[in-house]
Amino acid sequence: MEDVMFVSCTTNTINLMVDMLRNEKIASAEKKVLFVTLSLSVHKSRYIGEPIERYINLMYYAPSRYVLVGSQESSWAGVEDHHTWQYRSHHDSCWRHDGTANVLEEAYFAMCKEFAPDTAPIKLWTQAEIHNIQSREVKNVDSKRGDGLIHLEF
Repeated sequence: MEDVMFVSCTTNTINLMVDMLRNEKIASAEKKVLFVTLSLSVHKSRYIGEPIERYINLMYYAPSRYVLVGSQESSWAGVEDHHTWQYRSHHDSCWRHDGTANVLEEAYFAMCKEFAPDTAPIKLWTQAEIHNIQSREVKNVDSKRGDGLIHLEF
């Protein structure tokens, strides 16, 4: 059950925040990017033993009805580089799954496999927390260079 909570509750919370940002921009001419940092961990059982921990940084940009999503993985609680992000999605509705849920699912299964390769993920204790949220104005967003990255200019 924890694996479902790891992905779905966190995904739903983030998606609501992005929708709030999109609604705010309808009444504003500002070009804003939303950054969300998630703290993820996998334990053998609830808080027993040394966990594997990771941070996932997500970037959302929605100047219109389409949402552009980028991601970064980090071993510390900060954004590695605000300017370059791995392209994850650019769609009016699929960004919720392609850009948010898929990123968390990939991290979840990779962490479980690294932690206990011979154990079914459902038998491990997982946790996801929103560590940081920030919104920032951006001058330019470029995702069409063909390098699989999103480039931001502030």
